[in-house]
Amino acid sequence: MHDEEWETRRIPKALAKTGAWVEGEILDQDPFIKPYMVDISDDHYEIDISRAKKLLGWEPKRSLRTTLPKMVAALNADPVGWYKANKLNPARVASENVEREQEKVKEQPKQQHHAMMREHMDHMRGMHFDMIWVHFLNMLLGLWLATSPFVFGTFGEDAFSTAVMRVTEERGLWEPSLRNNLTAWSDVISGLLIMGFAALSLSPGSAGRNGPTPRLASGCSSRRWSSGRRAPPSMPTTPSSARW
Repeated sequence: MHDEEWETRRIPKALAKTGAWVEGEILDQDPFIKPYMVDISDDHYEIDISRAKKLLGWEPKRSLRTTLPKMVAALNADPVGWYKANKLNPARVASENVEREQEKVKEQPKQQHHAMMREHMDHMRGMHFDMIWVHFLNMLLGLWLATSPFVFGTFGEDAFSTAVMRVTEERGLWEPSLRNNLTAWSDVISGLLIMGFAALSLSPGSAGRNGPTPRLASGCSSRRWSSGRRAPPSMPTTPSSARW
């Protein structure tokens, strides 16, 4: 299906089940191989339909030899659509679909490619202005962080409780006034950096020519796109052990 040879390695079933469980439960990668599949990976069933043919006159409508090549062809033609139609996770083949689209773009005329790039940049610019409030919010956060030491009077504080002085002496810590000043300067510098990065992100030019606007000071999470080989929905079988 991939026009290349695959290397098959045999490992103990216990190790294969552990790996499948870790991939699904710990790494959250939605693997095709499930732990229960490992136990039946080397089972072999022979089905004889001669009695159904003789008594009922029943014949299968489809043959594996003729249907499987069609399935593989449909999968290669549209991996994402094939996975969606069969209620599988299309994210497993999303990266391959992107590569296919990139190959198609390379084959298109330069003018059409430039038009697509302009459309893409317009779209990214629109996304930038839709999310511009996030950068202003980050600037306010940085402003509050930078001014809070002055608001709460952290600088120059020299009166501390007996408990603070006792803990300082017992643990051999720096003087409370010095620790206060260092903490205050840390807040001021961090706040100024957040404001600076947020201000840089306000410019559409900070998005660059080939990528979206960077969220320098926001806590936006990115999507994870799984990559790798796509696996057809068939049960893996090996003669004597599990295949991982």
